[in-house]
Amino acid sequence: MSLISITCQNKFNAKYNKTMKTKHIYILVALLITILFFGCDNEIDAPPTPTYKATETNDYTLAETFENGFGNFVTINVQGEAGWAYSKYKYIMMDGKTNAEGKANEDWVISAPVTLPSTSTSVISFDYAARNFSNIVSGFTIWLSEDYNPSVKTINGIWKQINPTEPLKNTVDWNMINSGDISLKAYKGKKVFVALKYVSTESNSGILQVKNLIIKDRKPVTLPFSELFLTSKGKFVTINVLGDQEWGMDRTYIKMSGFVGSSNLANEDWLISPQIDLTKVTTAKLSFDHVVRYFTNPKIDATVWVSRNYEEGSPSSATWSLIKTPLPFSNASSWDFKNSGEINLTEYAGDTITVALKYLSTSAKAGTWEVRNFLVQEGVPSDFIFVEAFDETLGKFTTDSKVGAQTWRVDASNKYALMSGFANSKSNANEDWLISPSIDLTGKTDVKITFDHTINKGALANLQTNHTLWLSANDGASWEQVSIPTYPNGANWTFVNAGNIVVPAKFTGIKTFKFAFKYLCSDIESASWEIKNVIVKQ
Repeated sequence: MSLISITCQNKFNAKYNKTMKTKHIYILVALLITILFFGCDNEIDAPPTPTYKATETNDYTLAETFENGFGNFVTINVQGEAGWAYSKYKYIMMDGKTNAEGKANEDWVISAPVTLPSTSTSVISFDYAARNFSNIVSGFTIWLSEDYNPSVKTINGIWKQINPTEPLKNTVDWNMINSGDISLKAYKGKKVFVALKYVSTESNSGILQVKNLIIKDRKPVTLPFSELFLTSKGKFVTINVLGDQEWGMDRTYIKMSGFVGSSNLANEDWLISPQIDLTKVTTAKLSFDHVVRYFTNPKIDATVWVSRNYEEGSPSSATWSLIKTPLPFSNASSWDFKNSGEINLTEYAGDTITVALKYLSTSAKAGTWEVRNFLVQEGVPSDFIFVEAFDETLGKFTTDSKVGAQTWRVDASNKYALMSGFANSKSNANEDWLISPSIDLTGKTDVKITFDHTINKGALANLQTNHTLWLSANDGASWEQVSIPTYPNGANWTFVNAGNIVVPAKFTGIKTFKFAFKYLCSDIESASWEIKNVIVKQ
């Protein structure tokens, strides 16, 4: 019943009683509410929360905000009753539904010709909101053509689809998100037309809103460059070379594992940074927090690489150099994050680089690598003069067993050096030294020693007297004790860092410096002392 018919009935039909008049009033109020709420733009055309600014700089090959309409873009309807429309809320939109029913539609919005620079790679991006697509991959796509003829008012020429780095997706609400930078590398120096293509069916009729379509040069990020991996992988890309598993977000970090269910699966997966501009610095360093667990050999299976010529696509398209980390990565005993240490990138100062984390697994063994707080910044890394992780052997350390049959050894499974006088179900008196090689400290000042250690199963009263650190300036001919700032509590297997142990000046500036760990125990009590990640640094 229309509003006019209601009015006429109220005016000319006096036979209606008060009850009927009351009903008419209710109907009139309902109709007015319908007009107020649905006669205007409905929820699919609501003002979005501002996202990215329409312009960051003026250095754009193409910038169309759609704030005042379609600009130099044209629309072409191939199929269906719907079409691209301009919203008063300053974006363009497309909805394949008619009277709330999904309909078959194909609609294009196409740019004017754009000539891309030949000396750099361009990228395209836009802000969008997408709702109710059952398959957005087929419903919303991006296309380029080199031979489209705009004077012909139909789709013509050869169009090639380009794929976003991150797949387009339904948004959780009408607040717009950014598509991310989509590479146009294949079109360097060419004149192209850019198109957004919308397709709907009865079962896949989504709603799409778009603004801030930009084409610009891809520029390296500048220092400091940080990616926390709190909610997304940011400007990083993931490249899957082998296997079905890929780097992906998990809580507040990014993670890769080839272990699925109860199976180990073979994988090769790269987590690759954007290009990083080091042209304006003379020193640079990299660090990140991570957890490495359950690998066969983390030195091979969890590695860091740098390239001067990688731009996009397969890692095999570029030259990569394996980067030495301050401490070799080793399997952790818990999921607690540890810092990688400052990785020296100074040899790449003056260049533009890309950094990658490369993960490997096999069907026999698949580890897990979790990463967060990735940071590249200007500066000189801590000068690591000497490093020994004790992850496989005692390295260049030597042992000197003065009393007792037990000696220092490496627990290769748990990755630490170990000394204990407990054997054959009893304590045995021991004095055992674990001695470093000669370390050249010529020209070095402000030298420090640090290491991780835990002590357990001994008498707490002897904790600091039976587990000590000694220094020598004459290749071990004589020794002098130095205090260890931090000891573990002696009642569990939790590792703690010993702190920065300052090497006195009389031991620096020489070539014959050594240090040693001295272990004591008796027939009455014998603790276990476990040590790893020994560092001498400046």
